[in-house]
Parts: sequence; C-alpha cells; structure tokens
Amino acid sequence: MRFRLLGLLAVVAALAGAIHAPRLVGAARERRLRALPVERLAALARERPGDLAVRYQLGLAHARQGEYLPATRELLAVLEREPGRADLLNDLGVVYLLQQRYYESLVALNGALTARPRYPSALANLGRLHLATRMPYTATRELEQAVRLGLEDPPTLCDLGAAYQQTLNFQAARRVYERVLRAHRRHGDAWLGLARTWEGLSDDARAARAAERALALRPGDAAVLAALGRIELRRAVTPVEVRQASRRLAEAVRRDPDDPEARYDLARARRRLGDGTRGRRGWFT
Repeated sequence: MRFRLLGLLAVVAALAGAIHAPRLVGAARERRLRALPVERLAALARERPGDLAVRYQLGLAHARQGEYLPATRELLAVLEREPGRADLLNDLGVVYLLQQRYYESLVALNGALTARPRYPSALANLGRLHLATRMPYTATRELEQAVRLGLEDPPTLCDLGAAYQQTLNFQAARRVYERVLRAHRRHGDAWLGLARTWEGLSDDARAARAAERALALRPGDAAVLAALGRIELRRAVTPVEVRQASRRLAEAVRRDPDDPEARYDLARARRRLGDGTRGRRGWFT
C-alpha cells in the first residue's frame, strides 16, 4: 500500500511538473529578456519579428528610457496578436498616460480591467489618470480599491495621499504618508507629500521639518525647493528670512521654469522685498 501511494505521488508530481513547466520556462525567459539592453532587444526583434515576448520587452525597455513612441509601436504590435492581455493593456495605458494621451490611456486601462476586473495595477494607473485629468474623487476611489486588493507599494500610497490632498482630506493624506514613512524612512516623495499635507493642516512648523527632510534626500529637486520656499515665505518675519525663501524659490524656478506656482511665490517674495518690478518680470524669464 505504501509503495502504491508513493507511486501515485510520483505520478501527481510528474503531472504537476508537466503542467507548470512551460509557465516556469516562460517566466525565466522573460526575466532574461528584461535584463537585456534596448539595443540587444531591438536586434533580437529584427531577427525574429514574430517573437512577441521579445517585442513586448523591447516596448517596456523603450518606455523605461522615456522613448514613448517606439514603446507604443512595439506594444501595439504585440496587442494586435494578443488582444486580450490585461498586463499588456495596462502597460500600454501607462505609456499613453506618460504622453498625456489621456483618452487612449483610458481605453487601454478599461480594457485591462475588462480582461481582469480585480487588477490592482490597472486600478492604480486609472487613479493616476484621473489625478492627471483633475478628477481627484474618482482617483481616490480607484487608488483605495487598488490598495485594498493588496497593492501597497510606496508609489501607489503616495498617489493616494495626493488624491486625498486634492479632495482636502488632509488627515487621511497624513495617515497614508506616515504609513509609507514607517517602512521607508528615506522616501523623498512621502516626505514631500507629508510637508504639503501639514501645509493643508496649517501646521507650518511641521511642514517645514518634513520639507527639509525631503530636501536632504533630494537636494536640488525643484518641487521640494518650491514647497520649502513657499513654507518659509509664509513663516518669514524678517527681510533675511524673506530673502532665504526667495533664494529657494528662484532656484526652484531655475530648475523647473514651467512651474507657475513657484513663479507666483517668487514674485510674492520679491514684492515683499520691495522689488515688485523684478518679481513681475520673473513670470516671463
């Protein structure tokens, strides 16, 4: 009897191996392809244009390098052959989102959720799309659902915090950022988000401390400089303190000339220093 059971177990193990072996081999090949540079993947795609795994990884490699048009082309080529792949539709939605092609992103992400209704990555990316298109209440629901489904990585939690901020739910935002920081004390985005949250709660002292932590982790970051400069300007009493805030804001504008809020705050700082003309010119540099 014992030998019969051992034989049965051996048969079951062999069947399980036969069933799962192709999936394991495919996963191992995917890891190898993902590690290749874009040039090598492009060469492989030219040699074997019908190899969808190669073209998929080539699309992702282009996307990681910020080359969104070739990334879109490769992902669409794979999608034409495999139209129901939820992961592919999710990735395509992200590439469209990064190009600000919002309608196409929406179609792709909804397609991913049709293929896999409880797909946390697609829900989180749909939330990011709705943040980008000024729909924070919708974004909040989608990001909350992604977190409930187990997607609790720092980027998703920080985006949820941003959604809470935009809906003026600052206490919920504070809890989310503090949750990230309990596990990742050196997470610059979480410190910056917490700084902005304390601003919303009218606690400029805590906001300044959080912004200083973010700046220590991300020196020279335009968004951090703008946030800290704005907080310092609001707290400033003496001309020396206003000048300190003005210098931070000027550096933020230099690093990101397209940030209108930093330019506005810089103009306010210069006006307080009695240089209103220079402040107005700052909008047009």
